[in-house]
Amino acid sequence: MGKFTFYEKVVELPSWSILLALITVTGLIKAGRYLIPVPGVVLWLASTLHVAAMVAIVIKLLDHLRYTFPRWSLMGAITTTWMKEQAPARRQGASEPSGSSATGIAGGGDT
Repeated sequence: MGKFTFYEKVVELPSWSILLALITVTGLIKAGRYLIPVPGVVLWLASTLHVAAMVAIVIKLLDHLRYTFPRWSLMGAITTTWMKEQAPARRQGASEPSGSSATGIAGGGDT
């Protein structure tokens, strides 16, 4: 717990930063046209990149939800207003029946 996976470090975090910076800069360029004259080619490029960044952010959000839903059991409670009952936790020193394994609560999905 507490450590990012390789995918999160190399793909997720940098791409979110790049996309948020891109949509901010292109939005400022588009808004700046009302203060100073912006050449048509620059405005066209900023608009194209702005829309592309919006689409990419939606894709990133869906990808983020894809790997977050299985690891976050409370998301179901947020969306359905219903929470599944969890099995009672066993004490550390309790004896296990033969053939069973103690997987712990984290094995169920919360990380």
